[in-house]
Amino acid sequence: MCHLPSPQAALPLVRAAQAEWETKGLALQASLAADNSTAADPEALARAHDAFTRGAVRAWWDLADEILFAIADGDANRWEDGAFVSTSIGYPDWWLSDPEVGYTSGPPPV
Repeated sequence: MCHLPSPQAALPLVRAAQAEWETKGLALQASLAADNSTAADPEALARAHDAFTRGAVRAWWDLADEILFAIADGDANRWEDGAFVSTSIGYPDWWLSDPEVGYTSGPPPV
């Protein structure tokens, strides 16, 4: 099982994706507002919104994979100049000492 070291470590990735899709949404809104023919064609309007929504949902699913790659298992992972680089960022002390996590007692017997 993979554990994320901290939800805070994912925030820059989430905020970047959020900003990207908010910008795309505003651009779509402006484009549709400027195109008078779309206002008269509800099906064209629905197609534009459907395409945007499908793209946004696909991007958020991809973001989940990106987050797992980038910060899973206590490491910050990335590609630099075609080489895989992994730097330990560790786990927060509160997580390591939480009895429900069981880190201090090791893995359960098999």
